[in-house]
Amino acid sequence: MSDDLKKILERHKYNITEFKSYEATINGEKVFIRPGSKKSKGWQVTFRDVFKKALQNESGSLLMPRDGILLIPFSEIKKVINDSGAFRRNTIDIFIAFEEDSIKLRYKDSEVDVTAYRIQK
Repeated sequence: MSDDLKKILERHKYNITEFKSYEATINGEKVFIRPGSKKSKGWQVTFRDVFKKALQNESGSLLMPRDGILLIPFSEIKKVINDSGAFRRNTIDIFIAFEEDSIKLRYKDSEVDVTAYRIQK
C-alpha cells in the first residue's frame, strides 16, 4: 500500500523525502498516515500522543488513503474541534464521511467540507 501511495503522490508532483508506514515528510511537512476504521458515522481517525499534539499545534497533515488520497492540513481539521476541553483528553476522534458529491470531516456536531483535499488516483 505505501508503494502505491508514494507513486500516486509523486505522479501529482509531491516531493517525498521520507516515507514510513505511519509517517512521512511530504513537501517539507510532517504527514501522519492513517487509514481510519469504518464506523456508522464514517471513517474514524483517532488522535493521541504525538499525533494529537501535532494537531493541537497545527503542525502537519493527515494523509488518508481512501477514495484516492486525502491530504488534509491539521489547521483544517482543527476548525471543527470546537470543544475547549478536547485537547485535555487522551484521544480525539474525528470522522470522515464520503458522500455522493463531497467529503465531510466531522467532530461531534461540527463539520467541514474537505473534498478539495482529495488527490485522485
